[in-house]
Amino acid sequence: MSHYTNMSLVNAVKNGNVNTVKKLLNNGANVNQADNENGITPLLTASRNGHTEVVKLLLNKGADVNKAGMFGRTPLWNASGEGHTKVVKVLLGARGIDVNKVDNYGQTPLIIASYEGHMDIVKLLLAKGADINQVDEDGESALHAASDAGHDDIVKFLMAKGADVNKADNEGRTHLWIATRNGHVSTVRELLKSKNVQVDKADKKGWTPLMIASQFGSPLCARALLKAGANVNKTKPDGVTALHVASFNDKVDVVKELLAAKDIDPFKKNEDGKTALDDAKSDAVKKLLRKAMGITTRWRNMNANQRNAFKPMLLKRMIAKGFKNGKNATFTEPIIYANYSYRTLKPVNNKNKKITSFGLVIDDKNNVKSILDLEGATRAMRNVRERAIRENKTVKQPLPGIIFENWSLVNFTPEEYFNAMKDLMKLSAVAKSARTRKNLESGRMNRIEANQRKTGRIANLRSTIRKSRRELNNLM
Repeated sequence: MSHYTNMSLVNAVKNGNVNTVKKLLNNGANVNQADNENGITPLLTASRNGHTEVVKLLLNKGADVNKAGMFGRTPLWNASGEGHTKVVKVLLGARGIDVNKVDNYGQTPLIIASYEGHMDIVKLLLAKGADINQVDEDGESALHAASDAGHDDIVKFLMAKGADVNKADNEGRTHLWIATRNGHVSTVRELLKSKNVQVDKADKKGWTPLMIASQFGSPLCARALLKAGANVNKTKPDGVTALHVASFNDKVDVVKELLAAKDIDPFKKNEDGKTALDDAKSDAVKKLLRKAMGITTRWRNMNANQRNAFKPMLLKRMIAKGFKNGKNATFTEPIIYANYSYRTLKPVNNKNKKITSFGLVIDDKNNVKSILDLEGATRAMRNVRERAIRENKTVKQPLPGIIFENWSLVNFTPEEYFNAMKDLMKLSAVAKSARTRKNLESGRMNRIEANQRKTGRIANLRSTIRKSRRELNNLM
């Protein structure tokens, strides 16, 4: 048969002209003749274009159902990828069909159908014996493909049919990892419904799904993962946590989700000794982290130099609290240790004895809880220990000084105190001066506005008088 006859067959198949195809085949056209460039047979063309009747005719005339084109893709692969359900049914009924035959990249018809979201074809392929866990050259299965594309219905169906929910690709990435990377929230939730899913399974570089959600900025994925039990403090080999990642990439909404986690440790340091706060880029993220860390806990994680630099701010906070309450900064308040409450009545500036140092008690919400002299602090801690012994409880003291869990006592010398007092009084004087200027300016503007209103009323009255005079003259 001539080259022109075969070309006519190819054209007839492309157009889905059954009668012409039948006539050419009866006249001796080669049913398996591929074009010279791409190796495309008539059956491959008919399958890709969805010409069901042509496919039936070609199969009846002896077309090779498994013959692949240049990329190794079979008629079944083409029809599955294009979503031609009727063609797939016909091909699956052909004798000798290889339902798991892969293309040059290792993808099966099931993998491509899952990626493209063709649920009916997925069901047909599995019913015919398609390998649900077969992987391509990248190690990705049909469930990987469906998760990557965000086809929740296919993900649910494949899991119900026994797909390995924790199967990782060549890079160690699970279906959950891939769905999270692409921000497919509903797919992530579907995968998390599996009782066997490993929510913290990391890839070969140590990235967990939660870290990926932090990098790509998917707060809803992060929330779903945390709800499913993801370890918020899990680290990569370099010590980086999800909070480090979200802070560095300025993902504010993800940072909020992570900080809301019950066990979050915002003080975790990477191999360079940096916390998430150190890695944060924007002021918005830094503000969230500082609020979550609190002064007390931040104090615990500071070295000696950092603490010395931080002391003046603490003192100013303490003194400002005294000003706000209408008192001087030597008053004392209830001090709470281990849920036990005591009140120290002796003021810091007791003139009857020499005071060498005094302390400030603060909580994780940056509130000043007590100002104590050293003797009063020691006595309060002794009372706590005695009560704890009576009630068979343990009092921890993890750092030098008087510290219990979220409460800290920071000691200051009188010199540090009075220096801070002077600074704050200067600031207070400046603020008062600014308020005075503002008030004066406000008063001057009020007078100007009043004068303008008065001038306006006078002008209106004069206009009324002139109008009345004209009317009176007209009457006379």
